[in-house]
Amino acid sequence: MNKQISNKITFFILIVVLSLSLYFIYGETYGNVWKVRQEYNNILELSESGKNYTFELEMMQVRLKEVNALIGEDKLSGGSIQHNLLTELQSKSEELAIKIEEVPAPHIFTMNNFLVTTGVFTLSGNYIDLLKVIAYLENDFPFASLSSCYFNVEENYFNKSSKLYLTIYLQNISPNE
Repeated sequence: MNKQISNKITFFILIVVLSLSLYFIYGETYGNVWKVRQEYNNILELSESGKNYTFELEMMQVRLKEVNALIGEDKLSGGSIQHNLLTELQSKSEELAIKIEEVPAPHIFTMNNFLVTTGVFTLSGNYIDLLKVIAYLENDFPFASLSSCYFNVEENYFNKSSKLYLTIYLQNISPNE
């Protein structure tokens, strides 16, 4: 009788341990996989929406002209350099297969008597079109100098595709008055 009770207790403990380990394994693997898959589907839906920023850019241009008229300055600042580049990139994106991915605020640094303004832009597209943008910025963009470029390929293992990104660093060095 004691042996039967001992076997029942052992069997019960074994079932509890097995249930807890299966619950832990599910929570740590399959639960996270489903969360990641759901987030991936949400991101995919957002990226396929393809919002066009042309209207917002035109409204920013109008607002910038109004502000310049109030201030009375047309001095090249970090914002105006970035604005000019966004305008150029928007026109280039219509003729080339590029997409503006990220445009953080410009970094402004004062060193001795100079003001160094650095703008960072991230674009995506095919290699040839991105090279054309680099050539344009290097040869024909008058507002800032091309400082550095960085290509990055991000692999998407869910749908077995890759996307090419170009990060561009532009700098303008001007006397600090």
